[in-house]
Amino acid sequence: VTNKGSWEDSSANAENSIWSPDGSQLAFTWWAEPANPGLYELWLVNVDGSSPRQLVSDERYTWIEPKSWSSDGSSIIAAASTKDKQHEIVSLAIKYNYSTVLFESPMKHWSVAPVNIEYSPDDGFIAFDRGQDGAFSCHDLYIMNASGGEVKQLTTHPADDYVFSWSLDGNFLLFISNRTGSYCLWTLPMNNGNASGDPLLLTQNTGPIGSRGRGDDGKLFYRPSFGIGTDVYVASLEPEAGKERIQPAKIIRGVEGFTRLPDFSPDGRFLAFMSYKNYSFPNRSAASFWGNLLCIKDLETGETKELDPGFNNFGHPRWFISGQAVI
Repeated sequence: VTNKGSWEDSSANAENSIWSPDGSQLAFTWWAEPANPGLYELWLVNVDGSSPRQLVSDERYTWIEPKSWSSDGSSIIAAASTKDKQHEIVSLAIKYNYSTVLFESPMKHWSVAPVNIEYSPDDGFIAFDRGQDGAFSCHDLYIMNASGGEVKQLTTHPADDYVFSWSLDGNFLLFISNRTGSYCLWTLPMNNGNASGDPLLLTQNTGPIGSRGRGDDGKLFYRPSFGIGTDVYVASLEPEAGKERIQPAKIIRGVEGFTRLPDFSPDGRFLAFMSYKNYSFPNRSAASFWGNLLCIKDLETGETKELDPGFNNFGHPRWFISGQAVI
């Protein structure tokens, strides 16, 4: 569909495409390096590669990604980050190449950015999730009118809740949550932009799947869990006998597939490990393999603290011999 030549010619590339409702077009992010260093753009193209069209090219944006089409194909909702440290939800009127900022929030850290954003079936509302302050790996659900205005918080649970899709009639918002200990598909009754009941468990143990759209018959399409499948286990060994005294046990629950690089404190009470702070966000960088969240688990109390130093990716934590700090 796009053809910018070889990597020797240019490092520019397309990312994060979404289909139009009628399947005739793709909206996608375009990394404009090296012609425009650091610039991400939003483009539209027919599926046969014809009529490429630039929708957004704004030097304010350090990132922009299409998230959802309106049902009539007239507008696109995108998530963006700006040079002045703001996260934004932007509405793009395709016919007129006109954009409107519907929501913005300070960029305290990447996890508070709106991640999964979905138009309601009648295009009247926009549901999205964003990270909780102080709990980098957990999100809550929000909703607002498609024209902007007041943002309402739909869930206030300490677990990780993120938007999956809407039911065909718009009466239910489907979301993924680990509130029972593992990621499952839940449904929240909705009425005119408000939650009208308690969340109901729909399907158990789905894992942190991501939406890939809804068919005209209401069928839901999804991508599988996108973690790289690494977990931290602890086992008790008998070195002299060359065997395990206790079988390995997964020590980190609720974020399976996203923990790695463990290191015990010198006294054995604490376990440092790396994790990825946006489980509901597609992995795009070396953070997938190292991590961008340092976690410290107290093996006596079971409490886990999440520390975000603000690096894009880092890894291999090691304790000082004093047990008072980690490098």
